[in-house]
Amino acid sequence: MCLATLVAAALASAGTGAAMIGPSQILQLLADPLGSDLGIETEPWHALVVPIALLPMLARPLNALLLGEREALHLGVSTQTASRAAIALCAVAVRGAVAVSGIIGFVGMVVPHAVRLLTGPDHRWVLPGSMMLGAALLLATDLVARTAVLPAELPIGVVTALIGGPFFVWLIRRRRDWG
Repeated sequence: MCLATLVAAALASAGTGAAMIGPSQILQLLADPLGSDLGIETEPWHALVVPIALLPMLARPLNALLLGEREALHLGVSTQTASRAAIALCAVAVRGAVAVSGIIGFVGMVVPHAVRLLTGPDHRWVLPGSMMLGAALLLATDLVARTAVLPAELPIGVVTALIGGPFFVWLIRRRRDWG
């Protein structure tokens, strides 16, 4: 039920953000909390280089963890080390991404699920696929945000919430049908 509340809140936030289209000064003030690339500074990008380089190296240990902790241990994976490394690298990547563009909801949740639906659970495909599809999704949503209500510009978080909310509603309904 908590995920449904999150989806509803994000859709309501997207609707509120879309309804507040007005002068560029107001949009500038709203852009940061809803995610934007207005005024991007290049310095935080260095925080993304290390996780992007190292996360694919964790694909095999993460695949072993999909089998369960005991099975991963039998395969020689230090589950605690792999888990901590994955969490630390993801935290650094999220910090860098938020520092660069602000909070842009749903991309980090929608993209990995979509990639898993397309490729299966193998992290050798999920990790690089998520990076590529995430970049493509942000380029597409940025294009929509910049052109949908010309001459104004929607905050990109509004567009991603309008994609992410329905996607998670569909995902929840799909899982209910299975089980």
